[in-house]
Amino acid sequence: MGDEELRQKILERLQTAKRKQKPGDLAKSLGEEMGLSKSDVKKTIKDMAKEGQVIFTYYGSSFVELPGADRPEEE
Repeated sequence: MGDEELRQKILERLQTAKRKQKPGDLAKSLGEEMGLSKSDVKKTIKDMAKEGQVIFTYYGSSFVELPGADRPEEE
């Protein structure tokens, strides 16, 4: 599993998610799906944030989402 494949999976998951994604939940699910550790996935998410591909937001808890994502949070 290459870094580029993981990045694509992260972007796909964020594009298709019905709710905002918590970094830990995203790392856990993708880590299990791809056979990677949570820390490897979290590092990639952080690297993507530094590059501007994803952003971290805070709404009472931390979330990761695509820049410019304007989906209302489901209640």
